[in-house]
Amino acid sequence: MFYVGIDYHKESLAVCIMRQGGAVEKVLELQATPEGMDKLIEIMGDRKYRVMGEAFTYAMDLHNYLIEKGVDSYLVDAKNFKVITKSHKKTDKNDSETIAWYLRLWSKGEIKLSISYIVRNDEMKLRDLCRLREDLAHQKGQEMQRIGMHMRRNGEYIDEEKYPNLATNMNSTPYANIYKIS
Repeated sequence: MFYVGIDYHKESLAVCIMRQGGAVEKVLELQATPEGMDKLIEIMGDRKYRVMGEAFTYAMDLHNYLIEKGVDSYLVDAKNFKVITKSHKKTDKNDSETIAWYLRLWSKGEIKLSISYIVRNDEMKLRDLCRLREDLAHQKGQEMQRIGMHMRRNGEYIDEEKYPNLATNMNSTPYANIYKIS
């Protein structure tokens, strides 16, 4: 097993490949693009390996790309890497080596790390759709309050006998189970 620690940045990646015993095999710099990830996959070849990096904005799309390619990739909350942030010798090379070291220890069960769950593909689309629906429901409620306030202020009232369908409960519609309208 090889352990690959990646220090993700906007333009480039510092990558450390560590052997099972903890010896550093190679430290290199790759582009922070899918092509850079393909180069890493090519370098690793048929060897069994895991990849780990810090969870933040620049890492997520590349992490998802690795997962789609079948790579065993993880992102960890930066709070777990206290040694990196408190280090006096903070360089990208040292950071990637420390991440590989953490991955090795975590894989052996010697330390605990908080692995970040990254929402991907259909889950991301569904999450975004749910957020949009929630925003619309909130906006609808605000508009209903504004209309009601305007009508009360101006002494206007709806004759419910004349317009009986105006107060229909939306939860009794045939679509109530699909679209929970509040």
